[in-house]
Amino acid sequence: MPKTLKFLLTGLALSFMLGAFNAASAADIEVVFSDRLARNMGSLNDIEQNREKYFRETYDDVASNRGRSDRFFDISRYQNVDWAGETLIPNLDDYTVERLIKVLATETLNRAGMADLEGTIRLTIKTMKVSNHSLNFLRSTDSYIIGTIEHLGSNGQVLSSKKVSANLVIDVSVDTSYKGPDFAFYSSDAEGRVGPTLSRFIQKGLEGLFKGRKFNGPIIIG
Repeated sequence: MPKTLKFLLTGLALSFMLGAFNAASAADIEVVFSDRLARNMGSLNDIEQNREKYFRETYDDVASNRGRSDRFFDISRYQNVDWAGETLIPNLDDYTVERLIKVLATETLNRAGMADLEGTIRLTIKTMKVSNHSLNFLRSTDSYIIGTIEHLGSNGQVLSSKKVSANLVIDVSVDTSYKGPDFAFYSSDAEGRVGPTLSRFIQKGLEGLFKGRKFNGPIIIG
């Protein structure tokens, strides 16, 4: 089957699956950014969407200088991985940082058996750093996010709240057919994109809110 047609059919199937898992989670997800992040969100979304588009076409990092033959090899080698961005947001036009946070949080709850959680999970991101991101103000020596996570009841009352300081801690796999349960990101994403650090922030935050429960986080493939 031609790759284009295969990708189209896969995208349609994933769109249906995405709608199903969104409907399965009872909790609403709310995202709040600091003023500085909010001011730069347009640029950040453009960068992340362009990087995601390139990755879906080549299964390679946009900054790579490798030859065409290597990229064709990556397309063949990595096409069976359930990549987090591609799986959770099949429609590239919907790919924004806020959307990624919401679907990661929803699916992290679902995979922990908490699809019936009621109320709202509010994630407030005050500081976000990604060590080698192309947006200058995000760069730092380490990748981390500082913020808070809250569980709100149906009337908006705060049921529980935790401050979160989450440094990127990742597992690594060479499984070129990885299907989960952790959220798969490409090898260069840990330093160059926001996805892995966001996934770790969500994982650590939920573990702080719901003591004794384990939640899935990022895994690097490659």
